[in-house]
Amino acid sequence: MGKKLIIAEKSSLAEKIAKAIDSKIKKRGLYYENDEVVITNVVGHVLESAIPDNGKWDIDNLPYQFDNLPLRVKTIDLAKSKDKAKAKSMNANMKKLVENLLNAMSRPDIDEIVSAGDPDAEGSLLIQELYDYSKIGKKRKDLTFSRMWILSYDKEAIRKSYTERYDQKKDKPWSDAARARSYADLYVGYNFSPLFSILNGKYGKDSFSIGRVMTPTLNLVRKRELDIENFISTQYFLILVSFLLSTISFFLFLCIF
Repeated sequence: MGKKLIIAEKSSLAEKIAKAIDSKIKKRGLYYENDEVVITNVVGHVLESAIPDNGKWDIDNLPYQFDNLPLRVKTIDLAKSKDKAKAKSMNANMKKLVENLLNAMSRPDIDEIVSAGDPDAEGSLLIQELYDYSKIGKKRKDLTFSRMWILSYDKEAIRKSYTERYDQKKDKPWSDAARARSYADLYVGYNFSPLFSILNGKYGKDSFSIGRVMTPTLNLVRKRELDIENFISTQYFLILVSFLLSTISFFLFLCIF
């Protein structure tokens, strides 16, 4: 029987998983490893969606066209990003981490890959996108891909999630939700920012920035600001009525505009 490769969302979680499974486990380089498991980690998103480089855009040459649905997005690792600043921020350690993750997933003694991302949509996507990017599932049909849903970091909870790990396919709605959010960012930001900039003659350094979350939020703030600016004070009257019933008395306020 082969080993299980557990990929945690962060190094601190990888350490907690290792100590919960085997208190005597040793760390070898980037891995905690014994005869049963190999435990390593990502550091947040190590992959991104590749942005098409179409040069200077105009209305008929936007990065994505809505009549070309469904959207096909290529995933690349951040070290290969066309964003020079982002690629530069990928230091040697991060590049080495991506390389080691892919190498670990390809080890012949690994017969199961276990996703140990946080128990939410992004945590599900982090390891899923790495698994998809490696194409290891297509190369090795005998490989199992499972999920640990860790709700607490105490040892008992981690051991329970390890023994009760389940098929990663059941996690698909979570990873799909996070992926859809990412695609929505691309659709909205990378289509509407240049479109509105072109329509308003602001293409260039003074271009508009349109975002999936930012623009609706700004709209809420602006609408509230307009409500305040356009507020018209209205005269009103308060009427105080006193009632006495038997030994009980009470007051009634009436507001008339």
